[in-house]
Amino acid sequence: PAEFLTRLVDSGLLAHGELKDFLDKHPQLRAGDTATMVKTLTAHGLLTQYQVTRLLAGQTFGLILGNYRIMERIGSGGMGEVYKAEHIHMKRTVAIKVLVSEEDNNSVFLQRFYSEMQATAVLSHPNIVLAFDAGEMPVPNSDQEVLRYLVMEFVPGKDLEQHVLDHGPLPVAQACEYLRQAASGLQHAHEHGLVHRDMKPSNLLLTPQNQIKILDFGLARVCRRRHTEAHMMLGSVDYMAPEQARDARSVDIRADIYGLGGILYWLLAGQKPFPSDRPVIEELLARQRESPMPLHKLRPEVALELEAIVYQMMAVDPGDRYPTPQAVMTALGAFLDPSGGHSAARTSGLIGVLDLTYLPGRTFKLGEAPQRKQAARVLIVSDAPAQRAAYGAAFAAQKLECREARRVDEALDQLKHFPADLLLVDGLLPDGAGMRFCSQVRAQPPTAHVKVMLLTPGNNAQWLAAGADCCADECVPRALLPQELLGRARLLLRCKESEDRADHVAGHYLAVQQQLEQTQRLHDADQAQAQDVLIFALAKMAEQRGLETRQHLLRMQHYVRALAEEAMHLPPFSGRLDSSLVRMLERCVLLHDIGKVAIPDHILLKEGKLEPEERSVMESHTTIGADILVAVARQHGASSAFLQMATDIARHHHERYDGTGYPDGLAGDAIPLPARIVAVADVYDALRSKLVYKPELTHVAARRLILEGISGQFDPNLVAAFRASEANFEEIFAHTKD
Repeated sequence: PAEFLTRLVDSGLLAHGELKDFLDKHPQLRAGDTATMVKTLTAHGLLTQYQVTRLLAGQTFGLILGNYRIMERIGSGGMGEVYKAEHIHMKRTVAIKVLVSEEDNNSVFLQRFYSEMQATAVLSHPNIVLAFDAGEMPVPNSDQEVLRYLVMEFVPGKDLEQHVLDHGPLPVAQACEYLRQAASGLQHAHEHGLVHRDMKPSNLLLTPQNQIKILDFGLARVCRRRHTEAHMMLGSVDYMAPEQARDARSVDIRADIYGLGGILYWLLAGQKPFPSDRPVIEELLARQRESPMPLHKLRPEVALELEAIVYQMMAVDPGDRYPTPQAVMTALGAFLDPSGGHSAARTSGLIGVLDLTYLPGRTFKLGEAPQRKQAARVLIVSDAPAQRAAYGAAFAAQKLECREARRVDEALDQLKHFPADLLLVDGLLPDGAGMRFCSQVRAQPPTAHVKVMLLTPGNNAQWLAAGADCCADECVPRALLPQELLGRARLLLRCKESEDRADHVAGHYLAVQQQLEQTQRLHDADQAQAQDVLIFALAKMAEQRGLETRQHLLRMQHYVRALAEEAMHLPPFSGRLDSSLVRMLERCVLLHDIGKVAIPDHILLKEGKLEPEERSVMESHTTIGADILVAVARQHGASSAFLQMATDIARHHHERYDGTGYPDGLAGDAIPLPARIVAVADVYDALRSKLVYKPELTHVAARRLILEGISGQFDPNLVAAFRASEANFEEIFAHTKD
């Protein structure tokens, strides 16, 4: 084996001293054959099978690149070979991309290789494969060829193309989470002026920790610099934006967003957006005018709203796509796993800044939402000084006004001058004083909707029953960390804030109704007109605090009339719709989002993803609106028919025909007919309108989503009515567009 040992030493894979020590421990190998030598070296992990093959073939050049030892070949592509390697001294595993080419600075491949070096050098993001080093070395016995290499982070796992081939289409939340991570990495590249230009599933690696890594910036273009020849096509056809097929050097970040849309389609459908059995030229021409096959036909459980996001990302016109990857991340927020999904990167800590405030009793003008005036107030009642101090410091750090009491009598004195919003009561106060205090507070609350947390030795059945008996809102263990307790306090205070807002709205609505009745008595001939004006003004108050556009209410009135009048002629609605009901529906629809007045501004107007508790508060606008109208109906039975319809609409216009909506999960005809009609109108207007979290869709795109969503979201018979009246919908939007 002397020749083999010589090659091994010359290659640099093993140092001379390291090899000598090994042979001293295995002296029999010196007299043995090469096969035994190779087997022993590989068994002890000193050589890999790839290294052995190269050594036996006498191909030792390139096994050592700078400070890195090549371990095995990973793959190859148009931009060179990729190897797994390790740092000789640090033993860190890396991936090395190698390109052997002639010393020609005008070479297209060389320019792209240098582009990848420069692109990855400025990028440092958890969702992008990092670059550590780069270098070059002349090829022996050649005057022209040079070996260049780029050292990158080694990422174990498979790419998303292979992952879907192995496991099939992904769950919706998982697919959206993977795409969110990819968009996050692209946003970082975008902020450094880079366009990837080859976004496809095989360029997204999935680690065992469910982290996405973007690789292969070999086709990346710096927006201020262009190496690509005019009208040259670069990238993979299956996920290529139409404008990139025409001229790769003219594209911007929206071409990458198109590719992201194609990747999301692949993850959800398990197939490419377009058939790949056509000639390339025919495929590229078709891409300029075709849309992918509707997702819901392949995956019926995919929501129409998510399908709309995919179509928006893959719009033929770049101007119709999301403008940045950040906008894509925002749009996907509603479809991520509420528990945090697969990405630890999204977790920013259990407790954020608590912007919780107390709503003092007051009236407010029409069109004005009640404003928060002072910080929420917390009273801690405990005879344990250390416990009071720890919780008091935690609440104070969040800018909450906090006071302490050692005994119940002190707490009662405090409440005379300190109307607390939240009471934290120690259940171990002597002689059951803590439980009696909770019951007393419920009988004579210091503030409306005061919240009570009972500190217990543990959440066993006995203490949970005791908490229920004294009407505590929540039982929490005494051993709970202050930060965890703050999280629960946040939910209770937000609940109180919504209830306070609902009280304000209910009181205001009753006052408006009283004014309406007085107007009716004085001006009987103008009864309907007066009611309409006041209803519209009240609804406008809710609209101004929401995300709807200025003309939303007017359009909603016209939509429901057009849809209901068309539905009147269909057999399923025979005897259930008439002109008087349509007139009432036209007025009631103005109150469909009245509950939004009770939603806090920081949730209602938030542009990014809602946290799980925030989403729960947002969805409560349906029940809050219904509760407001029920409270009015109790005192004004004369308007019971009108208020019953308004209540049904407010509560149920987010139900889905397949039973997956909220708040009650009603399905089919169990959903009140007026609410089903409003649901179609509301979704159409939302799709057509430009909102803070999405651009507007064309009528054709909105129409397609509604007509093809028959099996899930809407009443199929109302979809048929929409099909017959869609021209009216388009005309209404055009004439009342903002």
